[in-house]
Amino acid sequence: MMSRTKIGRLGRLAVMAALGVGLAAGCSSDSDNGTYAPAVDVNGSWEAVADGEALGTMELSVGGKGNLGGTLVTVQGAEARLSGAMDGLEAEFTVTFPAEAYLAAVTFSETAASAGGVLIDNRGFCRPLRLTRWLGE
Repeated sequence: MMSRTKIGRLGRLAVMAALGVGLAAGCSSDSDNGTYAPAVDVNGSWEAVADGEALGTMELSVGGKGNLGGTLVTVQGAEARLSGAMDGLEAEFTVTFPAEAYLAAVTFSETAASAGGVLIDNRGFCRPLRLTRWLGE
């Protein structure tokens, strides 16, 4: 089984590679000293699509210091807890269901209308993840 730290590193590398970001740009000085500064307001509902298929609706809540929390309700009705951090436009968080956990690493757009990244399972397999602001029915 892969450790959470190793999955986190893989997630960050996968997102940076997918977005064409250089390795030197992967960390900010703020994250090095333990303070995080979200660049945009991402609080609220998001439609999540993994590997081109509807995953469900995420409710995200990010505090001023970058603590990220929330829930994911899948299209099948399963509920997961979200927990992680956000710095700048980047967020990393765990998606914890009762029987399994995933790591999500995403980068939000500057308008906070969408985000793209990866969803990584405990075996290290990555699936593209796309979040779009939920506008209701």
